[in-house]
Amino acid sequence: MKKHGLFKILLIMLFLLVVLSYFVPNRTSEISYLGLGDVFVNGIQSYYYFFDTFVFILVIGGFYGVLSNTLSYKKFLNNIVAKVKPVSMKFVFGTVVVFALITALTGLTMPLLVFVPLVVSIILLLGYDKLVALSSTVGAIAIGFIGGLFITFKDPTSSYSVNFTSFEKFCGVDNFFVNLFPKILLLVAACALFIYYINRHIKNVEAKKVKYELGGDDGLLVSEVKGNYKDIKTWPTILVLSLLLGLIVLGFVPWASFDSDLDIKYAVLRWVFTLILGLIFIPLIFDVFKRIKKEKFNSTILVELISLVVTLALIVLLQVFTLNFDKLHNTITNFKIGDFTVFNNVISSNFSAFGQWATLGNYMMIIILMLLSVIVTKFACKVKWNDVMDNFLNGFKKMIPAAGIAI
Repeated sequence: MKKHGLFKILLIMLFLLVVLSYFVPNRTSEISYLGLGDVFVNGIQSYYYFFDTFVFILVIGGFYGVLSNTLSYKKFLNNIVAKVKPVSMKFVFGTVVVFALITALTGLTMPLLVFVPLVVSIILLLGYDKLVALSSTVGAIAIGFIGGLFITFKDPTSSYSVNFTSFEKFCGVDNFFVNLFPKILLLVAACALFIYYINRHIKNVEAKKVKYELGGDDGLLVSEVKGNYKDIKTWPTILVLSLLLGLIVLGFVPWASFDSDLDIKYAVLRWVFTLILGLIFIPLIFDVFKRIKKEKFNSTILVELISLVVTLALIVLLQVFTLNFDKLHNTITNFKIGDFTVFNNVISSNFSAFGQWATLGNYMMIIILMLLSVIVTKFACKVKWNDVMDNFLNGFKKMIPAAGIAI
């Protein structure tokens, strides 16, 4: 059971669900019989229907396979760990709250996985085990989805009214403000309980009261940093991760939905996001000025300046340019020289506008971003092409079991 325990548990759970489907009625009070043959057919079909998700998870492995083998990334992690070490416990609990809150407000789960290996590596370097690291990230995302507040953004340009997530629809709640207080209560209670159990596990590990600890390094996650990084620059890693984060935010936040002429729930969300960004921006700008006065220009100041620019840009986008991405996208993609449509024929006719990446199949946009990030990493960190390919394929292969279990 130990070697493939999770996979076996999932198979047992699926078998029990099939058996229960013969006895337990569904929400329409009907029995939904699921033939044993259909279990295998549906299992195979799932790789067809969710192939983009499968490839997406594998590419995350390839991306971090390359990144985790660069000295720039290791020094970047080392710098972060050195700063948060005195408040390591608060960092872990803060990670839970941030991942849960982002998921609860947006309903986006898969895009957050792009940054899970980064945060997991930081938590491992702080001295905690994988159970704490994965709980604080992947577990927190699940908690946020369970206590989701506004997690069914609809594509305003689609005649099919596509739900980006189906939690609200599944629960039968069409009005976003119905049962809002119970949702908030569920989110807060779930986060509090989750933090309590993580804290208890940490204390049990420290007191050596647990019989097992999940191991550290598996090739993608950095659990130990050694070496002389004096002459190593962290700006390549900062650049790659900042661009990746910024473009994912631009792509997945439904900017067009925040137009005040649309449903009031989007106007509320617009101001909620603006308030959160403002709470980030104000203390950050004071900290930047304080550091510039006291310190020489360094990677910390660079990170904070990039964060300031991104945060301010998002605030402006939320309050001023809510619909311009669609207009800009149409202008670019429809540009012609004579009868020749330049962008569609030379670049692609499948690129979605910012704010519409969450429609079905658009994990492809993040996949493209990560592949481009690998190329940027190669040149910025001066990595040989052979090493890039080897590390990417190694990371790719290491994620196959996780991708298979996810499907």
